Amino acid sequence: MSLLKTQSSSTGYMVSVYKVFEGDDREKFERNWLYWTGARMIYRYLPQAAGLRRISLHKSLSPKGDKMYILLCECANLLSDVTVCALILPALRARLTGYTGIFRPLQTF
Repeated sequence: MSLLKTQSSSTGYMVSVYKVFEGDDREKFERNWLYWTGARMIYRYLPQAAGLRRISLHKSLSPKGDKMYILLCECANLLSDVTVCALILPALRARLTGYTGIFRPLQTF
């Protein structure tokens, strides 16, 4: 089995982390995750030059019962011109996420 290399030197990721308390996860968050996470805004307003490949939401459960969600947006050309997301990151931070940032892969395994 061979895996295709999906990353290049210009591949970048926008990552946002959300902490949701018990009771708020299913009805208010998971059903409307495109709105609450800002994924819909990213899909609509991220310039096509960024090369959006994938938007995914991942969920984890802590022993305390709190839920953590990670919004991961993979862009093929994000690092060619980082300014393409300069207007989107402040809007994502305004959604009161725990962390929001742009990352690039250094090593894959």
